[in-house]
Order: sequence, then C-alpha cells, then structure tokens
Amino acid sequence: SLSKMPALNSSMNRFLRSYVIPALVLIGILVAWDFTKPRMRFAPDPVPYVEERPNGGVPPWNAHEPLLQNGRDLARKAALRGLDQAWSTFCDPVGREKNVRAISHYFEQRGNEEESYPKRWGQIGRDYITQQWSTPDDGRIERLVRELHERGYLRLGDFRPSIAERIAPLVTKTPVTDRPCSG
Repeated sequence: SLSKMPALNSSMNRFLRSYVIPALVLIGILVAWDFTKPRMRFAPDPVPYVEERPNGGVPPWNAHEPLLQNGRDLARKAALRGLDQAWSTFCDPVGREKNVRAISHYFEQRGNEEESYPKRWGQIGRDYITQQWSTPDDGRIERLVRELHERGYLRLGDFRPSIAERIAPLVTKTPVTDRPCSG
C-alpha cells in the first residue's frame, strides 16, 4: 500500500496541473472580465407625464443634465472670452474668426437646447431651458452682440445661416452706426 502512494501522488499532481489549475485560472479570468463590463442600471418605470414635476421642473429622468449644464457654462465662458477682448480684434481676420467661432458655438448650443427641450418635455421643458439660458451672463452676451453689431464690428454675414437666424432677433432693431474695420 505504501509503494502505491508515490504513484498516486504523481497522478494527483498531474491531474491538478492538467485540469484543476487551468480550470481555476479560467474561472478567475472570466470573473475578472465580468467585473470589467459596464453594468446596466435600470431606471424605475418612467414617470407618467404630468404638468408638475419634482426637482424644480427638471425632468427627473434626464441623467445627463449636469453634463449639459457644464456645457452651457463652457459655451458662455468661451463667448464672453471673445466678447471681452478689445473690439479691434474683430478687425483682424484671425481674431474675427476665433471670436465668431466662440459666439457661434454659444448660439448653436443655446438654440439646439431651446428647440429640443420643448419637443421632449413640452411646456415644462420650454420653461426650464428658458430659465437655464437666462442668466446674467446670457444677458451680457446678448447686449455685447447687439453693441458689436450696432458699432459695425459684427455682421450677420459672419455666421452660418442657421446661427445668423438665431442672432437676428437680437440685432434687427439695432441699426449699424459705424464701419470701423473697413479702412
């Protein structure tokens, strides 16, 4: 019986090395792989549509709203950075292009949200997004765009037609009084 022990140990070691250890390694890899996969987090049933919503009117299932708010803040900052420079930068082709791009981005993002929120959430969405784009900085951007247009530093022709349409209501009642970049 003792003479068979080394043979048993040898076959047991071979079995462990050939089958058990590779199986455990494979199970470990599969478990690790499973933990790296993104998890689906299922939201509760959608809230039925009612006129009054919690959380100050923010659609409660819009999980991306903090990201969108950050995007609004960045668009405002970029537009104001361009608008706060010396207006003569609008006479330099490079400065003009950079500032027009920042203003365009602001009005593009604002316009897209002002169109999409009412489509998704009706009047509540319209009220909410109107409030979001009515900060003191938004008023300042509108005022500066009107002044730049009135003094001849900014033209609707500087913008793509879709952006010019969004800016036009701000400037149509302000006549251009000067052409500083023409000379």
